[in-house]
Amino acid sequence: MNNIKRVFLALLISFFIGFFLIKNYKNINKDITYGFVYGEYSKENFDKETLKLSNYIYKIEDNKYIIYLGITRNEKNIEKIKGFLEKKGYSISVRDIKVNEEFKELIESCDKLLEKTNDENLVEKIENKILEYGVI
Repeated sequence: MNNIKRVFLALLISFFIGFFLIKNYKNINKDITYGFVYGEYSKENFDKETLKLSNYIYKIEDNKYIIYLGITRNEKNIEKIKGFLEKKGYSISVRDIKVNEEFKELIESCDKLLEKTNDENLVEKIENKILEYGVI
């Protein structure tokens, strides 16, 4: 009988630890910001490439200029934005990026609008607004 109590206690403790880990993992994933990368360029090539673009933000990492054409924090919007950009002829990859807290708030409010629409004109306007105020 004593062994049954120990097994039951071990199972109960394992259940609570597992529940806690899963809950924390979900919270960690909510803090991801996705950037839609147009490309990485040297300074000279960056200047040439950006002449082709109407709206973008960039970040310098390891002497390379990384150009982003869209940003979201909502996984549901990834395919929508990527499809929109690819339809415009851009070859896009998606990567996790770090942004400041104020920018996160703007992205999240725009994401709510993006989630509710499939209108390409509205998608473009929302993404342009994000890029207009974006600092990464």
